[in-house]
Amino acid sequence: MKCAYNQDVPVCLVTLPALEKARLAALAPEDPNNIRYRPGLDGKPEPYWPAGAVREITGPTGAVWHCQRGIAVPADDECANALGYTPEQLAQAKHVYQRILDGIHPEDFAQYDAGVMKGYDNMGNWIPGPNFDKYQAAQKAEQEKSDI
Repeated sequence: MKCAYNQDVPVCLVTLPALEKARLAALAPEDPNNIRYRPGLDGKPEPYWPAGAVREITGPTGAVWHCQRGIAVPADDECANALGYTPEQLAQAKHVYQRILDGIHPEDFAQYDAGVMKGYDNMGNWIPGPNFDKYQAAQKAEQEKSDI
């Protein structure tokens, strides 16, 4: 079964099976399905699968597992049939995974989902989302209404 990643996904080269390493070694470095490297926090190269990379993954954490969690989408009929998700369910799984990646606290899920905020700054304050101004206007109107 095959899946395609929704966004860049870190790779643990230690746990990558030997057969997978051999297959990757045969790919051209510019192949979109090959591992890429970027500078890590310590300055050392950090491997990752680029968004859109298609992988054939088997085992308990295989392609279906990645799709159920919103990390990837099915890249072949076998995976899509085994998963059994509608496009809406796939979109919801991807959204939930992105919410996890963004580190959103459960108390802020509703505001994140509504586009009011899109994450936190280094001090833990909201980073305004596309609907933040509407939210502030509604809050202000509600405050003025309660002041009367």
